[in-house]
Amino acid sequence: MPANVEQLAAAEIEAERHFVRPVGKAGPIEREAKASSIWMPALEDRFSLTELDEPPLPMKFVVEPYLPAGCAAILTGAGGTNKTGLMTAFAIHTCTGAELFASKVTEGAALYVSAEDRRAVLHRHVFANSRLLTYTQRELVTARLHVKDTVGLGFHLTRHIDGQTDVAADIGQLVEYCNGIPDLRLICLDTLSRLNGGEENNEDLARFIEAMERIARETGAAVVASHHSGKAQMRADTNDQYAGRGGSALSDNARSVMHITRLTTDSNGVPSNGTALIAEGRLLRLSHVKSNYATAAADRYLERIITPHAARLVEFEAEFGKEDMASIWERVAGWMANQAEVRYPTARTLDTLGGEFGSRAERRRAISWALDRGRLIEAPHPDPQGKRKTFYALPSAVLSASAAAYRSATDGD
Repeated sequence: MPANVEQLAAAEIEAERHFVRPVGKAGPIEREAKASSIWMPALEDRFSLTELDEPPLPMKFVVEPYLPAGCAAILTGAGGTNKTGLMTAFAIHTCTGAELFASKVTEGAALYVSAEDRRAVLHRHVFANSRLLTYTQRELVTARLHVKDTVGLGFHLTRHIDGQTDVAADIGQLVEYCNGIPDLRLICLDTLSRLNGGEENNEDLARFIEAMERIARETGAAVVASHHSGKAQMRADTNDQYAGRGGSALSDNARSVMHITRLTTDSNGVPSNGTALIAEGRLLRLSHVKSNYATAAADRYLERIITPHAARLVEFEAEFGKEDMASIWERVAGWMANQAEVRYPTARTLDTLGGEFGSRAERRRAISWALDRGRLIEAPHPDPQGKRKTFYALPSAVLSASAAAYRSATDGD
């Protein structure tokens, strides 16, 4: 064999050791070159004086506060809890810009990657959840909703090769497809178990979130994946960020986690007016169990309206009886602890809360219940006006306030 051929062969073998699979539009990337490009000095490595003088832009959301733009979110739930229907609703409302469950929506295009149900099944969900749209809104859905049926085609976000799970090269094709969709805001991945080529342990699920984050970074869209609940969590009625099946790294690494559950008579926080729907298995609760970039949304109760095609989700106005004073108070206290807009909430402030906090009369009874038990304090208002003589505070949040500090906060200084 000629020396030059031997040299070429040796060079190819050596080069192969340094190459990784292509991602995005680029060809193979050398590991060393890729690492060095990340650590090349750049202006954005430091903050400018302008950035320190002017307040940063607020966080952007596609569906506020559930789906932060450019981030990975997870929706967990047991089988039959209409995860596909809810994901479809996210996509439809993104296309129309219409509010969803009283949440603001940023209008734009959506991509639905269906790895569990064929296009015909997804069509039924889209049809059922678009019945209340106007003709103009349905036109927007036809123009902006993109569906990719990947069932049985071997498309994965991660792959397990040679004993190691890594981000799959398939992402490059997905990103390239996304770059061809104008004004793409949302990417729905249904489901994690079908799109994950690794195990459901911490290491492999961390790689799956990394894959979602790479898609979000390269497209700027919010990326949400649906995932099944674990059997133990479902039987225990677990309603927190670890309700999903597998390692905790999934919810730890995601920036937003939602959990949807079908309520039973044994569930916690059952609405007093939901008995009939619960008996029929048609009352769901959507909980925002983790939110890194905004105050988590209050629980939403959803009714599954059965149609000949698929179930349609409609918000249900939950009511809670006297026996649920503790449950109602926990919701009100959670709002008080996390909200940052009203420094000195009054009785009138709490009267404006939504139905998920009970009716106004129920909230007032819950407030009295909390005052009697020392869980709420009624303190003199620092700037009394008219009937506004006192304000409510959680015991740990009572501070020495002054009228000047109040006016400063009110003026936004």
